[in-house]
Formats: sequence, C-alpha cells, structure tokens
Amino acid sequence: MSTNLKYRQLKAFAMAVETGSFKAAADRLSVTQPSFSSLIKELERDVDVLLFDRTTRGCVLTAPGQAFYEEIKGALGQLEDAYRYIQDVGKGSRGKLSLAALPSLAAGIVTGKLGEFKRSHPGVRILLSERKNDQILEAVRRGEVELGIGSMWQPDPDLRFQPLFTDRMMFVVPKGHPLESMRPVWKSADRFDLILMPSGPTEFALKASQMTRPPAFEVEHLATALAMVRNGLGITILPSSVVPTLNMDGLACLPIQGSLATRPLGTIVRQGTRLSAPATAFAALLRTP
Repeated sequence: MSTNLKYRQLKAFAMAVETGSFKAAADRLSVTQPSFSSLIKELERDVDVLLFDRTTRGCVLTAPGQAFYEEIKGALGQLEDAYRYIQDVGKGSRGKLSLAALPSLAAGIVTGKLGEFKRSHPGVRILLSERKNDQILEAVRRGEVELGIGSMWQPDPDLRFQPLFTDRMMFVVPKGHPLESMRPVWKSADRFDLILMPSGPTEFALKASQMTRPPAFEVEHLATALAMVRNGLGITILPSSVVPTLNMDGLACLPIQGSLATRPLGTIVRQGTRLSAPATAFAALLRTP
C-alpha cells in the first residue's frame, strides 16, 4: 500500500460509500463538493485504481472499490476507536492510575480520595498497592508505579517530593493504662510490652532513642495489633492519619513527644517525568481538603 494514503482520504471514501452521495458525504465531512471530489481523486491516484464510475447520474462504486471498502471499513473503525481512546487518556477520562501508598494511608485518606476520583473518572483503571516506605520509593524510582504516597526523610536526586500534611506517631494503649499518666516519649516503649508493626520510621525512631527492650510481638496488620492491645498483650504505635479509620473503642491514643515523632507525608514522583492526566488529577485531589 502506498505510504501516501491519508486518513482524510479514506474517511471521505467510506462516507461516500455509506451515504451513496458525494454531496451528502461532503456535507458530513464539512467540505465543499469540489474539495471532496479532489480527496477521492487523490485516493484513486495513490492506489492506482478507479473506485467510482462517474456518470451523468452520479458516481457508482466499482467492483474494486467495493472490495477496497470491505477491507478498510473495520480497520478505519478501529483506528477511530484508538484515536478516541487516546484523546480520552489525554483528558484523563480513560487510562490507568498506578500508585503505591503506606498501608496507614491506603486505609484512610487515599481510599477516601480514590472514591472521589472514581466518581469523576469512571473510565480510569486504578492500581493501588500497599507498601513500606522504602518499597514505595523504589517502586517510583523503577517506574513500577507512577505516583507514590509516603514520606521522604532525606532528598533523593531521582525523586521529587511534594508534602501534603504532617503525621504524628501515637502510642495506642488500653484506657486506664499507666502510660496515660506519663509524658509519652519514644523511650517509654522500653517500659512496656510493645506490639510492633514493621515500619521504617518507627523502627528508626525506636533505635535512635536507644530502646533496649525488644518488641514482645511483631505483627503485619493493624487489626491484629489493636486486638492484641485490647486483650492486654501490650501497647502499639500507630500514625495519627490512620486512627480515624479504626475502631478505637476502649483504647486511648497518646501523641508521642520529641523529635522523630512527626513525619511529612506527600506525593512522590520520579524526577523529570510528566505525570499522566489521571495521576495529575489524583495528586490535585489529594491536595484538596
């Protein structure tokens, strides 16, 4: 096939066949009839085949023209579908949103904002993974996800961080626990059985406070940690961002005092990349109250 073929020529040809009239097809294509006839002549010259027989009564599709139409009509429809799809992707109404978030955020603010996003972008496929903070940074760096939601303790030349809000770490204890009458600092964890959920910032802060007592338990899930606290097995540490999403009946939250008890949380993207329309829209949504 000649590389001179143009979409507008093919579209004009298909319209002429489907309407049975050059005039009607020219009106649908919003061109004059002489301009439309020129498009058909250019196409016939490019394929070196007569597609229409011109008579005093009009133009009649030739046998090669009919065969040509049967060949291109499906491909033309697929091309137009693909064009509409990529337009929708550019507008953010189609496509994919891939992000990784801390479990505490995924269970709280991220899920809430994703609900809003889905209502305004129903055609976008959402891929959310829950990861530890260092895993989020690595996933963004490698391009496994487009958008990360977590914390950056130090600058990274490969990544760009935009803060959203500040999180505070909190001891969670049964109501009436002795820690309620004390000033809660990281070192307080040395005095009680600690139920620890692996977390880079928490483990770093405990180590920096020179905690000597090893955790009594290490668990993976928030629900498990809270159930153990309720059953008198110890205390745990949670970020304030996740507390509103949990059943805290019978439990008390004590904001930890001192350094390393707060952390900036925000969006993380790869340096030098341009976010897709869905990711741009979702990042903007995260910044709204």
